[in-house]
Amino acid sequence: MKISISASLYKLAKLFKKKHAKLFLIGGCVRNAIIGIPCFDVDICGWLKLDEVEELLKDTEFSLNIKNETLGTADITCENS
Repeated sequence: MKISISASLYKLAKLFKKKHAKLFLIGGCVRNAIIGIPCFDVDICGWLKLDEVEELLKDTEFSLNIKNETLGTADITCENS
């Protein structure tokens, strides 16, 4: 199974790699790839804390919108996508 990712997600993964942190595709996009239907949003997880992600994304084309600080969930959007 091969999941294609957008150029924006690839750029985000490269930013995380600079911090020696990986990103993992999870959720609906993986399910959809398995059953062969399109995916319209991508869920990811990683091991950086929200404050580390916020610092990493500073002065980039990405923005962070924290959804639940206790759970460590947030939306990351790219201005150029």
